Amino acid sequence: MCKILLTILALVFLIPSCREEAVFHQSPSERTQTHLENFHRTLTSAPHGWKLTYFPRIDSLLFRNTTLRLGWTDIEPNKYGYGGYTMLVKFKPDNKLELKVDLDTPTEAQPLVGEYSLSLGSSLQLSFTTYLPIHDLVTSELYGVSDFVYRYTDYRGNMILTTGGAESSNRPYILLSPLPDEKSWQQAAILAQNNRKFFEAMANPQILIRRGGRAFFHSDVSLRHPHGDTTREQERNRRRYHIFVADIDKYSHVFKGYNAIGSGYVGTETGLSFRPGFSYDDKTTFCDFERQGNKFVAELVSVYDPQLMKFRLVSKHLFPDGEPTNYTAEIIDTPLP
Repeated sequence: MCKILLTILALVFLIPSCREEAVFHQSPSERTQTHLENFHRTLTSAPHGWKLTYFPRIDSLLFRNTTLRLGWTDIEPNKYGYGGYTMLVKFKPDNKLELKVDLDTPTEAQPLVGEYSLSLGSSLQLSFTTYLPIHDLVTSELYGVSDFVYRYTDYRGNMILTTGGAESSNRPYILLSPLPDEKSWQQAAILAQNNRKFFEAMANPQILIRRGGRAFFHSDVSLRHPHGDTTREQERNRRRYHIFVADIDKYSHVFKGYNAIGSGYVGTETGLSFRPGFSYDDKTTFCDFERQGNKFVAELVSVYDPQLMKFRLVSKHLFPDGEPTNYTAEIIDTPLP
């Protein structure tokens, strides 16, 4: 009996050790190298490249309360936040890269050439190591960086990245999305720039947020200077940030107050993307707008996210099979008052 008990105890202690050997069959340096190789393989295996959507800083608390009463000085251009940039990247196996970017200069058909590197410390890091337009965002104003930290890949194959040292209320938004075809590589940056400039050229853009026939927010204030001063528009375009303002005391001769919602934006191949977007409550936010003729439209649908295990409200033109919700936001150019 004692021999049987000793044999059983030996087996109990032996099984975990066998499991440990199976799990840690590689040394730490070998596991590090495997992680780097897998990350490198993923970056270089996208045949048509990636779209990099990069917002260096997003103040999630700025102009988010549509019921807050504001004075005119509260919505001056120096109170604005900042928007983002669309870039197309092809990562080569030899650590070379090709880059197209929507900046203020015309988007060239020929891509820029540079180099990148991968490293693994406490996390995977992607670095742009030669000077490229992305380094123009590395300023004390924009808080841009050229080193991105990998967080995770969502169920659609998009890589979510971040940077170090960001405050909870002012984080970057960095998304790497695989391009679906070669046409996207050739045209996406140009289309993004065209849509952004179309929005910036609107004389008096206004937004209407509604569900069916019920309006939740309708802006009606023009930010154009009555005597032609374009300072406000220039600052809006430079920062890639827009604020929509509603006059809540339009019929009062005594009081003057405003409601406002604002967000940074970036041009996309289908329209505009706003981060943090426009919200009228904690659950409903309009981020991605599709250009439809002379206006931009975001129609929300409900989709199930298997990774988060919950339903999310997203734009119909990105998820055409989603469940309709009747929530719609439209940005329309209206006549100047």
